[in-house]
Amino acid sequence: MKTLVLVFCILLAFSPIYSQGYEAGQFIKDGKKSVGFINYENWLQTPKSIQFKTTLEAYPDEIDAQGADEFTVHNEVYVSKKIKILVEVNNQKSINVETVPILFEGDRFLRVLLKTNIITLFEFVDSNEKVHLFIEKDNAFQELFFSEEYRYNKENILYMVSKKGYIGQLRALLGDCSKIQVNDNLPYTKSEILKICLAYLKCKGDNSSFTVNTSENKEERITYSLGVLGGHFLRVDNPQNWIGGLALRMNFPRNFRNAFLLIEANYNNIRESSGQFINPKYDDGLQVFGGNVLGGMHLGKGSIRPYVNVGLSAMGKFGGEGIVGAGVSWKRAVKIEYRELTNGSLRNVIFSVLYDF
Repeated sequence: MKTLVLVFCILLAFSPIYSQGYEAGQFIKDGKKSVGFINYENWLQTPKSIQFKTTLEAYPDEIDAQGADEFTVHNEVYVSKKIKILVEVNNQKSINVETVPILFEGDRFLRVLLKTNIITLFEFVDSNEKVHLFIEKDNAFQELFFSEEYRYNKENILYMVSKKGYIGQLRALLGDCSKIQVNDNLPYTKSEILKICLAYLKCKGDNSSFTVNTSENKEERITYSLGVLGGHFLRVDNPQNWIGGLALRMNFPRNFRNAFLLIEANYNNIRESSGQFINPKYDDGLQVFGGNVLGGMHLGKGSIRPYVNVGLSAMGKFGGEGIVGAGVSWKRAVKIEYRELTNGSLRNVIFSVLYDF
């Protein structure tokens, strides 16, 4: 365990070097454009400020939503807007808990989903990670209202109440084109509302549009990686000791997909050990199938990212044993890692290659 702690501390010490997330970008204030580098953070919630540098070596300046009219980074456009919305403090499915919305008012950088000479569509993500869509037409800026509440009836049966104010709003906003029909069942999703806005623009003959996100953002969905792994057991006398197998990784949304769940199926070829194997009966060797389930986290947002993981390991007829590891990855695809069982009986170095699909 001391070795693992040492490996992790070394990786952690160097993680700031690997975590540089500054990308070429610009912001505009009162028509004046400033070009440089913006710390792109793959924001889970709508940002109220950004870190801006004129050069990568310069000290960053913090630019809030009152200090810039808009900024562009990572092929995304954000526009400063003053918003006023209701944010749910509690929406628990409990008979004793009521939904209590509070009023939020302030300046934020809203992500642009669609911008045209006629309409512009924006996205705001609140502190509960709930998406709010805003639309602007004829210089009138408004939220497309939608809410869901859980309630109990007199028989204490839980049910959900949906308020779809956006249906009527879109009918009023797009009503000057008779070909556009806003269905009562139109989902409150970016992809569906973008689709109907694009149909409206086609009806109006407006070709000035550009879309930043025409579908549900891939960063908001779990993705999967599949790959192979191989390694060598440490603290064993025979150099022919090895491990090989397959790995499936679930990459969780946002935060640069740093959080993950890893499932491995492997074959362990242990010819001999140094007398501290899981069971002394097998100190002369063991060849057995096994598997690991680990949860982990990458550190940083660059191409090279240190990471740690912890989970449960099983080999053959043996019961589960805790397993911990620390390593470094390149683009989260090529990885080298030091691992050991929590009882200290086995240690190995693992090399793996995973492909996102």
